[in-house]
Amino acid sequence: MSTSRNLRLNIAVPVAVLAGGERSVIAVEASVLLSFFHMKGAMVLRAVSSELRDAIAAFTWNDESSFDGNRVVQWRACFPNARTANLCDTTVQAEAFVLLRDLVSLDLTDSCFPVEAFVDEHYPRLNNLNLQGCSDLTGDDLGDLQCPLLTNLDLTYCEHLTGAGLVALKCPQITSLNLSCCSGITDTGLIGLQCPMLTSLNLRGCSGITDAGLIGLQCPMLTSLSLWGCSGITDAGLAGLQCPVLTTLDLTCCSGITSAGLAGLQCPMLTSLDLEGCSGITDAGLEGNAQEKLRYARELNVNV
Repeated sequence: MSTSRNLRLNIAVPVAVLAGGERSVIAVEASVLLSFFHMKGAMVLRAVSSELRDAIAAFTWNDESSFDGNRVVQWRACFPNARTANLCDTTVQAEAFVLLRDLVSLDLTDSCFPVEAFVDEHYPRLNNLNLQGCSDLTGDDLGDLQCPLLTNLDLTYCEHLTGAGLVALKCPQITSLNLSCCSGITDTGLIGLQCPMLTSLNLRGCSGITDAGLIGLQCPMLTSLSLWGCSGITDAGLAGLQCPVLTTLDLTCCSGITSAGLAGLQCPMLTSLDLEGCSGITDAGLEGNAQEKLRYARELNVNV
């Protein structure tokens, strides 16, 4: 015959004696202790003691642990000072966004959520926003976005965005904008883009962009530009590009570019140029005027 006993584990929390009286090591060194954990691990720690639970709630969390969008209320109750939220590939309810207003970074990649509820909220601290694959986002929604301190915005595969929506964007602090595979973006959007601080722009696969949009682009601080697969760009667009401090240019698979276009390029600071798949570029064409324009280039990929 076997017997069983319930064992209770008592954990004695070390105590430090300070001038103001006894305080546990948790209270004294919570920030150091918790810096070794991510939020998922902290959920386990919360069960150890009420003091540790309070320390976890007071700690400023910046990791990017993902969690279920249906548990935003519980997550916020556990981590009221969390500054980042990873809600990738999940469903987020409308009432959750009021709890996300104080975030610095928000990732909604491939998530399902009511766009109107999202844009109706004000995000005064948000710096980084990833809306990759949010196919329900439209141009009108982008104009309603309230993120005055936003610096990084990823709209990759937002298929319903239009040029008009890009013009309506009111986030003047943006330095990095990713519009990869946004097939609805047109020249109107580039010409009307109001992002004077922009340093990085990714237009990979934006088939609606032509020379007119490139020539009309007004981003004097731009240092990195990707036109990967933009077949509507020709030599005329390159010649009219006004980006005096551009250092990185990706023209991969731009079939409308020839060696003559490189010769007309007005980007004296260029250090990295990708011409892979540009069938109009020849070895002979890289000599002479084109070679002079690329005299500072340290990285040159010409695998055609």
